[in-house]
Amino acid sequence: MKRPLRIIVLIIFLIVTLPIELEVLLYLLDPWGLKYFDDLAILWENVVIDPDRGYVLPAGTYKFSHWTATINEGSVRAVPGNQRGSCKVLFIGDSVTWGHGVDDADTWISRIAEQMPQIDAINAALDGYNSENVRRGIAGFPDAKVIVYFVIGNDAEPTSGWDYGLPQQPHLSMIEKYIRYIQLNAQINAPAPKAETAQQDPNYIRFKNDLQALADDGRVIFFAPKDVFEASIVSQYDIHELTADPKNPDRISAADPHPNPNGHRRVAAFILPFVQSAAAKACPQ
Repeated sequence: MKRPLRIIVLIIFLIVTLPIELEVLLYLLDPWGLKYFDDLAILWENVVIDPDRGYVLPAGTYKFSHWTATINEGSVRAVPGNQRGSCKVLFIGDSVTWGHGVDDADTWISRIAEQMPQIDAINAALDGYNSENVRRGIAGFPDAKVIVYFVIGNDAEPTSGWDYGLPQQPHLSMIEKYIRYIQLNAQINAPAPKAETAQQDPNYIRFKNDLQALADDGRVIFFAPKDVFEASIVSQYDIHELTADPKNPDRISAADPHPNPNGHRRVAAFILPFVQSAAAKACPQ
């Protein structure tokens, strides 16, 4: 009688403690690399409203899962490779431009600055910025001679900052992270809206208007990952497309496509000649 009772108690115990066991197992193994996603929660806890860019990180040093970001006065990220030349080059965009997931010195902006002593490189990007944050944000840097905008597909999504509200993400358990990731993947893999429907989306209309305003500025160079935008967008705004290397994805983790330090080196190598050419024209020696 005692043995069956012990087995029943053990089964009940295992069932009751299963969430804890699963949580520990996912934390230790983390096969998809989702523990890094709490970095966003840390980020959104600290952002504040900004009249130009919508929202920014106040000056300070921010420690994330495996990397550190230093924010200087003016809420621009530190660029250790910057040599403070006379030609101001503004880099603005979302997390890929800001350097989510890598230390200050490993960002592609810092690597470009190391090779261009004639420029003063300003990293005014941040996670979540869309085309409106970029378009309105450049007003805070009127003396920039060249503006580099790395456009991402989600730059046509709704705006955060100003009166729209700040982005938010709570700290999640590992189980919650995996559930959230599976749900997001289901949304991403859902059938895409028809082209005519996308063209009527007010956020997409705003996105195209923002691109046109930035193109009309005359200082902006556009970059984007290859095959993200339709050919008409690429040609109309002379977007330089960066091709990914499928054999060497250079990403932070299986689930997080942000480039790791090697990925930033590849981005820097691609963009460098365009920035050199633009700086030579805008700031002749």
